[in-house]
Order: sequence, then C-alpha cells, then structure tokens
Amino acid sequence: MARLLVITDDRLGARMAGPAIRAFELARHLSARHDVTLASLQPQAGELEASVRIEAGVDPRALHALASRADILLAGGYLYAQHPRLLCLGKFTVLDLYDPMLFEELASHGTSALDAYLYAEHHCYLDEQMRRADFMICASERQRDYWLGRLCAQGRLGPELYARDPSAQRLLSVVPFGLPSEAPRPGPARIRGVLPGIDEGARVFLWGGGIWEWFDPLTPIRAAAALQDAHPAIKLVFLAGKSPNPGTPAMPMAEAARALALELGALGRSVHFIEDWIPYQDRGALLLEADAAFTAHRDHLETRFSFRTRVLDYLWAGLPILTTAGDAMADLVTLEGLGEAIAPGDVAGWTQALLRLGSDDALRTACAVRAKRASERFTWERAILPLAGYCDAPYPGPRAIGLAPWRLLGPLPLITKGALALKEEGMAGLKARASRYLGKRSGRGAPRG
Repeated sequence: MARLLVITDDRLGARMAGPAIRAFELARHLSARHDVTLASLQPQAGELEASVRIEAGVDPRALHALASRADILLAGGYLYAQHPRLLCLGKFTVLDLYDPMLFEELASHGTSALDAYLYAEHHCYLDEQMRRADFMICASERQRDYWLGRLCAQGRLGPELYARDPSAQRLLSVVPFGLPSEAPRPGPARIRGVLPGIDEGARVFLWGGGIWEWFDPLTPIRAAAALQDAHPAIKLVFLAGKSPNPGTPAMPMAEAARALALELGALGRSVHFIEDWIPYQDRGALLLEADAAFTAHRDHLETRFSFRTRVLDYLWAGLPILTTAGDAMADLVTLEGLGEAIAPGDVAGWTQALLRLGSDDALRTACAVRAKRASERFTWERAILPLAGYCDAPYPGPRAIGLAPWRLLGPLPLITKGALALKEEGMAGLKARASRYLGKRSGRGAPRG
C-alpha cells in the first residue's frame, strides 16, 4: 500500500468546480487501495462527505511536510512548477493533464503585453512539469495525441522508452473524468415550479455547468428566442453561478449571455439563469428535472482538445444531448445517437435541433436510453484503472534525451560527411579530410571551395 498525496489548488467543499471534483474523486477511489491524503491550498467551504483524509488551507510549508511523508504525489494545473520543492523530494510524481489549460488561456486572455507574459510563463511551467513527471494522465485519446506530440518535442519519447514501452502507456495514459456507479436521485425542485415561467408542461434544456469564456451560449439563446412565440414550452436553463474557487474571475461571457437574452426579450421567457453554484451532491437531482441537456462552444483549439465533463453528467442522468460539433464528446453524441451535434455558430441549426428534440417524445426517449447505456463506460472505478496500476507499482519515468553527445561529436551533417569519407576514401582519406577541417577551424588551413 502506497502513501499517496493528491494536491489541488481548487476549493473543496459542498460546492466544487471541475479541478476540485476530479481531485476529490481520484483521491476517494484510490483510497480503496492506498493510504490517500487530499490536500487543497484553499480553505474548505462547507462539509464534504468523504472516505479520504482531507487537509484544506495548506500553506507551502505544510504542503512540503505532507509531500515529504508521501511515496507518490499527484497534482494538476501548474502546481509542481509553482511549488518546485515538490519535485526535489525524490518522490514518484504523477501529473494530471486532463485540462488543456493553455488553450483555455488563449480563449480567455487578450493580446496585451501582460497577457503575453502570463501565457509565456504558463507555457514554461507546463513544459518544466512535463519534463520531470514520472507518469502523466489525460482525459481522452485525442488529448493523448496532443500531449504525445509535446513529449516527443521534449525528447522524452526516445529509443530506450520505445524499446520497453512502444505504446508509451507507461508514461502517458488516458484517465477520463468519471461518473458515480449509482444512478442520480431525485431531490427538491430547483427548476419546475421554482423558476418563474417554467411549469410541468415545459421542455427544459439544461446547461449543466459554468458559462466560461471559451463557450458559446449566445447561439442557443438566439435559437430559443426565435422559437419562443410559436413554441413557448421550449426553455433553456443555464447554471450561471460564479465558480466557488476564489481564484477564478467572473467570466464576461456569462454577462454577455444575460445581456443578449434581455435584448432579445427572451430573459424569463425562453431563457432562464440559476444564479447559485449547485452543490456537488445535488447535481443529480437537478439533472433529473430536465428533459434534455445542451452545451455549445466556438470553433477554436480549446474545443478540439477539450473533454466536456458536463456532458458526462448528461449521460449519467440519461439526458438527450444537443452540442456543438468539434470535440471528442460531440463525436460520441453523433456516433452513438445520443442527440445531435450542430455546426459552430449555426443559429438555424440550433433552432431546428431544439424544435426536433423538444417536440418528439420518441426521439428523446431513444436518445435517453442510449445515453444511459453509454454512461456505464465512464464510471470512476473504470476510469482510474491506469492510474491505480501505476500507484500499485510506481516507477521513475524516462528522462529527456540529452544533446550533449551531439555537441561533443559535432553537427550531424559533419558526422555524415565523415562516414561517407570513410566508406569512399578509407581511413587515409578520412584523416586527410579531418586534418583539413581542423586546420580550417584553427585558421591554419588554406581556404577551400
């Protein structure tokens, strides 16, 4: 049994954002096999039922002490780079790359000198962590392709690794976000009969997560506004509360969504916002109030490499799904008939998709059955298997290929020329060429064409 320290810089408690949820669930499920401590750099906010030891509000000195007592460290974000002493303790280190952070920053930052500096700094943070981690995990095969490209550029995918592990699974494996094994349970109503204008006859489409800058709530809002006179039963409900993590700023896109709904006369009619951040343990009951779920994003790099964890919750609740095309979860929706994927920014496409799914009971039922079946592949027990395997028998990761030998021997073209000279002119010819080269380098040889 290993002593494992899972670290997050997100806030743990009743209300949690994605990074905290992932750290909590990984720690909780790994605790069935190992001695696990979950540490957060943020103070805890509210009670959190867990079978794992939790240390909240940890300062750098306490974090170092906790890490010193562990065998394995697991962290995501930029934590290792921001706390470099963690990498000097001789512990096995696991880096969680489920979140393509740099692409999120490209979508949310501007082009000022400060933005450029912060992006460059974070790029260096990520590079340093990936060079030094023993084992890495990500959320999807598409993400894995991206991270393998970075690892190859860093020189970590060398001949020695390939000889032992040609798939590189021992360096980087897929550990997606997971789902509970038990079904969601009903609870007190938060939508029907609570939000003004939404009654039992409404067709509720739920946006089951925050409105971040890289999303596109505006296109579905325009579509719902176009339908509201002829089809008043179709309702979009957004979860729009501010993140419980104090380090996450309010997103301008959330305000833009409210402003557009107001401008189109849809606010409180076909478009509604729940302003509170829903407690983690209550999200299942909220999902069960919906008839379908939706998410939308723009066409950019964050989309391509994202793993929409809210879509997993939609599967868990057996909800038909409307989504923008372009990411891995949208591919799943299309391939398995879980709903519909619409082209980015296609208002007409969203209008028709909302109408089809909102008015066709048989279609919703068929999509719901397939969504529930698909959810069975994403339980936390299955998701953690590659990570659990590493923790059962940890090992140091391969180091990056060094360039020192090439510097000693000279540029590769020179080595190639020497090999050709030896082959074509023999040792005497090679010595003559080497003498001329060295003489030229020292200034003694006559210039040659």
